[in-house]
Amino acid sequence: MKAEVDFYDSELFGNDAGEDEDPEVLDSYFINKVEFNKFLSEKVGLCVARAKKGMGKSALLNRMAYSLSKHDSNIIIKVTGNDLLGLGDFQG
Repeated sequence: MKAEVDFYDSELFGNDAGEDEDPEVLDSYFINKVEFNKFLSEKVGLCVARAKKGMGKSALLNRMAYSLSKHDSNIIIKVTGNDLLGLGDFQG
């Protein structure tokens, strides 16, 4: 018997935007790389994710927040650049 896959199924590959994906679903298919270990370590206090648009920064940050949220001692603050724009005048 031959299995058929509908590649047009919008739920097949998950959400295109990492920040819009359900964290539990993202966790189920997230592929961890050695470079991500510092983001997922509880021993590292601060990390900066910098990359071009579409490279997976939001997915990495969502995965990190989900992973760290499983421990009561962590505080996770999630904001975007647009959220911060209203806090001040950034002209110049």
